Amino acid sequence: MRLLSLWTVVGLVACVENPAPGKSPAPRTEAGDSGASEACEATVISFADRDGDGFGDPTLREESCSMPAGHVSDATDCDDTNAEVHPSAVEVCNELDDDCDGLLDDLDPDVTGLERRFEDADGDGVGTGRATAQCPGPGNAEVDGDCADDDPSVAPGLPEVCDDNVDQDCDSLVDCADMDCDGACPEDCSDGRDNDGDGLLDCEDADCGSEVPCVETAAVCDDGRDNDHDGTVDCADDDCWQLGGCVRSTAHLTDAAGLTHHTRWHTYDGFFPGSHVQSSSVDTRLEVEGLAGQVTIETLAGSTVCGFSMAAGYLQRATGVRRGRPFSSSTGQTTWELSSACPSPWTTALVPVLYRDFASSQSGRVLRASMAGQRAAWLTGTDWQKSFSRERTSSFYSGTDGHGSPTSYGWVSSISLLRSDARELTVSPDELVFVGPR
Repeated sequence: MRLLSLWTVVGLVACVENPAPGKSPAPRTEAGDSGASEACEATVISFADRDGDGFGDPTLREESCSMPAGHVSDATDCDDTNAEVHPSAVEVCNELDDDCDGLLDDLDPDVTGLERRFEDADGDGVGTGRATAQCPGPGNAEVDGDCADDDPSVAPGLPEVCDDNVDQDCDSLVDCADMDCDGACPEDCSDGRDNDGDGLLDCEDADCGSEVPCVETAAVCDDGRDNDHDGTVDCADDDCWQLGGCVRSTAHLTDAAGLTHHTRWHTYDGFFPGSHVQSSSVDTRLEVEGLAGQVTIETLAGSTVCGFSMAAGYLQRATGVRRGRPFSSSTGQTTWELSSACPSPWTTALVPVLYRDFASSQSGRVLRASMAGQRAAWLTGTDWQKSFSRERTSSFYSGTDGHGSPTSYGWVSSISLLRSDARELTVSPDELVFVGPR
């Protein structure tokens, strides 16, 4: 009986696997089969997420009994090949619709990364007009200043073409009026430039011949050029003297009453609650007394001799360290007094300036003068009489502060002074000369 039942079952299975001609087999119920929905209690609709960003491709829909691997229930990804593009992404300037709202870059109000840009219609990298917030890219530029935004051959920074009547570099100068063309243009005899590139300016250039600008006039007697081709410049040219625009000044020292050199060393130590302050300095000072000199001033109208003097003056320099920081300073008082015979007020510019040379072997003990680039040692001293003095002061406090707590503070100051007086003075006969426009 049991054997009969087994054969019966086998026969039934065969009937299912091999249906009668003209009949379809019964549907399978295995997972993943296209007909699984007929056997599922509830089906799942999913969408392929090929880029793994959590958002699916709406064109790749699948219905199954369970969520297949690589699928999601969302169907809002507008580019399922780029994981950086999906509805939750931030819109940036990259020519992509990052957040899938149908708007690209600066057309999307949510975009980030906008820059201050100018419209650049000709694409030459230089814009024009008013700057607006845009995504960098074709059609805009970071800088403005284009004077012809419809012509890519015209923009600031481009080379100037010197014979086409176009301002290529947008500097408002066209062709030979532009200094960029110097060396490639005919000489202009009144613009102060070497237009033809031969190393000669304006009237110095033989190309200018005897044109009207090429004569010495009072207005050009201080331009540093040989305007009339006679080999002399400005006030070295007699033409400028005859025009009355020049002056010659010759100055020299005639007398001195005293020359003293001081060296002062100063140290300071301060002790305060929670701090210690130290400083040190070396001051050198050159003092003069009873200086007298003479200046001869020549103009077209004639010459004048007048005196200048200084009852007392000094030049001083200090170097040292203050609160851990090095310092250096210079000061002085060397104002000349002019006699009433001196023309006024421009005579003050024709009198030398006093200084001292610290690099010399005399260590700043020589009084020097300079005028119009010339220098001379006017006063030197010998047989120095020296004297030395030292002063030390201090103050200390030890007790309690305002709250009754013990405290102490104080300072120590030490000053040493070396004074040297020259007992022999030598006044130099060297003259300083200035020739130039009045």
